[in-house]
Amino acid sequence: PDAAADAAYRAEHDYVGVRCGRMDQTIVAHASAGGALLFETDSGARRKVPLGFRTWILPTGVDHSLADGGYNARRAECERALEICRRRLPDLTALARLDPEALEEVMPALPPPLDRRVRHVVTETERTRLAAAALERDDLVEIGRLLVEGHASLRQDYECSVPEADVLVDAALEHGALGARLTGAGWGGSVIMLAPEAVAASAAAAACERLARGFAPSPEPWSTAAAGGVRLDLMP
Repeated sequence: PDAAADAAYRAEHDYVGVRCGRMDQTIVAHASAGGALLFETDSGARRKVPLGFRTWILPTGVDHSLADGGYNARRAECERALEICRRRLPDLTALARLDPEALEEVMPALPPPLDRRVRHVVTETERTRLAAAALERDDLVEIGRLLVEGHASLRQDYECSVPEADVLVDAALEHGALGARLTGAGWGGSVIMLAPEAVAASAAAAACERLARGFAPSPEPWSTAAAGGVRLDLMP
């Protein structure tokens, strides 16, 4: 699995030209049904956490190309920000290793918009770890809160959301969702939504109806449980 994940990463990063990390490829190689995977990209450490509920996917209808434009620009901004942070913290190997309490120390040295980019990376890393702990407690309310905070950070600090995603998130919350946020690399794609089972389908439908009133209709929402990764089956 590690060799397959590395090959997939090299294909996307080196050949396609997306300056991505290794998260997607690692999850595809190592995912297991009924669980999420906490992946610390700086160290490569992986830990499975339970995920027993269904997640709803609300498409924005906005296509995006990751090999150019905003995604690669954000990566370059983060690399520049890391260089500046290391002037004060020479041993810092990645922004994700920066303790949230150290933000006050490095933020004054970062010019806009690098200060916002670093704040997003650091707080999102912390939210991810908190979400893993909440999954282990089966605390869906806390997970929902973290989803909402994450989307606000994507919109305001990382600036990779789109109006369609913002509409879906706001409408889903208004109709009973516990949380929702843009997922993937940004600038389009889909919103993920967590909602109590009793209202999930209606909240998803209402959010997509709101989107269709202000923008072009998007594909239908759908839900999924956590599935396993890819596998190779040899046919006789």
